[in-house]
Amino acid sequence: MKFCPYCKARILDESIPICCGCGRDISGEMTETEIEMNDGYDGYYDDLDPIDKGEQRGELDKVLIRNVILVIGIVVLIILVCVIALLFL
Repeated sequence: MKFCPYCKARILDESIPICCGCGRDISGEMTETEIEMNDGYDGYYDDLDPIDKGEQRGELDKVLIRNVILVIGIVVLIILVCVIALLFL
């Protein structure tokens, strides 16, 4: 199995001269023995920190919760009025 000399991605089809991982020309391919395989890179972006790292979780917005409950209550009330109106008409 051959690997890209730039990004160390596996070359699945050796007839294609372009790496599927990084898009570079791989005419000078490397074999598995020429690459240090234990570099710790597993193909995921684990080395990037999330944008909210170190942020404390904020309190719940009580005004927003009250407004959501109010909207749900009004919707339920409208549905009940419609059902009662349909039963008696």
